Amino acid sequence: IRVKGIVKTLGAFSAGETMRVTVQAGTGAAVTAPVNIAQKVITMETGDTAHTFEMFGWSQAGFQSYQIILTCSDGAAVSVADLMVDCA
Repeated sequence: IRVKGIVKTLGAFSAGETMRVTVQAGTGAAVTAPVNIAQKVITMETGDTAHTFEMFGWSQAGFQSYQIILTCSDGAAVSVADLMVDCA
């Protein structure tokens, strides 16, 4: 799987806070028995207005479903992201 993204709205992030993007894959139609297949940690810097990223991941067992999870070190921070996903 390849995920390209841009986090367009950084919400209430401050310098030094982090955001983690995780791709989990599952072997069923729903994300069953999920495993993390790609992760990216972004640290906010002074002056940041957006972040772009690209991630690659794969599962040796294959997968039928996936989910993308965005978590923030500041639980109050809200972000808007556009994502593009390619599965081969």
